[in-house]
Amino acid sequence: MQRHPRTQRQQVTLRRPGQRPVLLPPLRLQALRARRRRRTPQAATPRHAPEARQVVRRKGVRILVIDPMNRLEQRLEPGQTEMDYITDTLNKLGRFATRNQCLVILVAHPRKVNRNEKDGTRRRVEMNDINGSANFANMSDFCLVVDRNDTKQIATIYIEKVRFKHLGSAHTEAKFVYNHLNGRYWPCEEDVIHPPQGEQLGPVNTQFDNENWLKNNEEQGRLFE
Repeated sequence: MQRHPRTQRQQVTLRRPGQRPVLLPPLRLQALRARRRRRTPQAATPRHAPEARQVVRRKGVRILVIDPMNRLEQRLEPGQTEMDYITDTLNKLGRFATRNQCLVILVAHPRKVNRNEKDGTRRRVEMNDINGSANFANMSDFCLVVDRNDTKQIATIYIEKVRFKHLGSAHTEAKFVYNHLNGRYWPCEEDVIHPPQGEQLGPVNTQFDNENWLKNNEEQGRLFE
């Protein structure tokens, strides 16, 4: 009498060496293989990678901004550390940019920087203030640090790393001031200014362009109030 395929036993070789093959039912064999696949470590894949790929290919998008990196869902595999997850994610984003010929901008927010107890000043943000910062600095082509000083009303961009020297120089900086009329930043210089509250450092030699790319319609009217 022939057995039903669901109850017919099949031969399977166990992973551990030195053990002889055993006969298992098909359902038991499928469960065993599924458990082995779950135990196999795999690199974590960004959740929205397929959607991003479609946008790049169909819409012609050439700049992909992920802001912030800290809010990405971390699906750590068994035995995988947060450092390993960041390394895998950076590798995948690098391959994504190369294959799709686009620019991937990854924004990582730092930890809170405490003020100096003596004078109340706050040092500028550095790459070391980001979790897994060693991987960010080593695996990225460009590293920029944006530090905003509310007292001076100046945002300074520090260029920490430039892999391709013909595209710029590292260890340089640029200063910008925010235009409240259109929400855009404009280059400026830092020097002594004389506001009503007293002499202090602030932006000088700035020529604002108050034009706005957005249309003043009902939906966006609150931006122009």
